[in-house]
Amino acid sequence: ASQAAFDPNYAEMAVKCLGEAMRRGVSWTACLQTVRYLAQMISKQESREKWVVRAACESLARFPFPEKELPSPDLLKGFAAGGNTVEGLEAAPSMPSRRSAKGKGKG
Repeated sequence: ASQAAFDPNYAEMAVKCLGEAMRRGVSWTACLQTVRYLAQMISKQESREKWVVRAACESLARFPFPEKELPSPDLLKGFAAGGNTVEGLEAAPSMPSRRSAKGKGKG
């Protein structure tokens, strides 16, 4: 693509529109697919990396992630001391051993 066909004003508008679309009820799958597509475009558009990265960042920044309180570092006190529980919670059970599943799935 020639540099003459690229207009930074249109690129700025595209980034803003993409951010607005993410904010207005797009599914997480659609947002993630968009970011993955943009990541693939970085290597294909050498002189436009800045815009591609801005579009990916804008998509993730505007996506309405659910409000969730972050866990406190105090949650891990029992594990730091070598204990198996965290204030009444049992440690995660060990994973079951993998059995052979010949003939099931793609492998």
